Amino acid sequence: VTKGKGESAEVGLPSKDELRKTITEILKKVDFNTATFSDILKKLEDRYKIDLTPRKSAIKIMIQEELTRLSKEDDDEG
Repeated sequence: VTKGKGESAEVGLPSKDELRKTITEILKKVDFNTATFSDILKKLEDRYKIDLTPRKSAIKIMIQEELTRLSKEDDDEG
């Protein structure tokens, strides 16, 4: 049994902080009326040149949190 195989899947993946920062950058550029979760995930994968499917659920939560934060910022400005 090789233990290292599961661990190596995490190697090369961006940290949560890196992902969150990139998600914020992407969300500031996309049109919320047309962009889907898949579009944003694809942009992240293009940026990091890796398959982020294993982190899909965590990324979805981060996107929702960032959308909430960005909408609050907009409300504060208005």
